[in-house]
Amino acid sequence: MTVPSAGATTVCCIFIASSTTTGAPSWTSSPGLTSTRTTVPGIGATSEPWPLAAQLVRRASFDLLAGYTERSQLEPSHTAITDKLTTLYTRPMFDAVLAKELERAARFNVPLSLILFDVDRLSSINKQHGYGVGDKVLERLGILMRQYFRQHDWVARYAEDAIAVLLTRTEGEHASELAERVRATVEERLGFTDHLSERAVPVTVSPVPPPATGTVPRNV
Repeated sequence: MTVPSAGATTVCCIFIASSTTTGAPSWTSSPGLTSTRTTVPGIGATSEPWPLAAQLVRRASFDLLAGYTERSQLEPSHTAITDKLTTLYTRPMFDAVLAKELERAARFNVPLSLILFDVDRLSSINKQHGYGVGDKVLERLGILMRQYFRQHDWVARYAEDAIAVLLTRTEGEHASELAERVRATVEERLGFTDHLSERAVPVTVSPVPPPATGTVPRNV
């Protein structure tokens, strides 16, 4: 038990005992009073209100947990927004954003660029080295892509071996330059060594850059 220092004031609720028909004390609370301990003759040191307080805290925690569970069931699942392996956006999320951004670009006549990166020979990597290696390649690729592009760009796992990048307010020429730089960075960083054969295994992506105009047509 912590002893208050001199001059310190401890605020708590005092529980007052009143007799019942059985002779046992019942408890009522008086909030706002100042005390450090409640002493009831014949009850002893266990008469402090902490057991009751613990019950109230436990009940409140259960109510909070029930409310959080109900809210999580009503809100969209996190897995519907973010791909678990790559931590990039999912295809449904990307499609919804793409429709909105296409509409906005057409309305305000602003450039909008789309790049699709295809992971080369991913199926061969899975067959020769195991699906765990292929998943690791996708995981590392997702980290690289997320760090490479701007925060307000949309990067998503568009298919099993494809990643789409939506660049808002970006001309096609600049998007093509970005695509080439990403391709070179992936080739430089994501290769690995097969420890059974001691051979270097390259990991590359093939970007499909947008048209040079970079402006989304109105009939798209």
